[in-house]
Amino acid sequence: GEYYARRDRFHLVVDSTGESTLSAGDEEVGMRVGELWWFDNKSIHSASNTSERYRTHLVFDVEPGGPGQRARARAPSFPDPRQLLDTARSRAPEDARQAIAFAVELYLAIRSNPARWEEVLIEHGYLERAERQPIGVLTRLLWPTLGEGRRKRREAAVAWSLAQLDLGRLGVDEIPKALQDVGGVRELSERWRSSKDQMLYGAV
Repeated sequence: GEYYARRDRFHLVVDSTGESTLSAGDEEVGMRVGELWWFDNKSIHSASNTSERYRTHLVFDVEPGGPGQRARARAPSFPDPRQLLDTARSRAPEDARQAIAFAVELYLAIRSNPARWEEVLIEHGYLERAERQPIGVLTRLLWPTLGEGRRKRREAAVAWSLAQLDLGRLGVDEIPKALQDVGGVRELSERWRSSKDQMLYGAV
């Protein structure tokens, strides 16, 4: 009804014996303890629990324009893992600041489709490494021809941008200008490596 038409539904998995399986439209995902998911309850949807224990989700709705909504990016949708990576490489802009914004958008899409991304990681032999360095693996796959120094600078810029989104300070479309305002990708990466806390929270 009208209530749901203007709100977004989220699930925070508090307790589960493995995966809480929920489906919406033509997509089905297993939600694990500690994960936070946006859930499309505007589509035909269902949930199942095959275990003998209750599963507990904190379910809440957020109105557009409410606290933190500025940071919520509309992540692109990719039909399968190979297309995800191929499309990402072909769409990645040459301009470094625009490229960072695109990488952030892609990272958000990956977080919403972890099973599909896992297939890509397995195919490229990066599954174990991605658990320790998710952003590093993303930048390596997205910009395979960049030199190590430039790629590391972009990796730092992606991490900084994601932190800004999480803090509600930026939207994805504001990233290029924000990068320019802090002196560009090179300047940002040097400052980010020397003191992440200082950049995010000021003097600590």
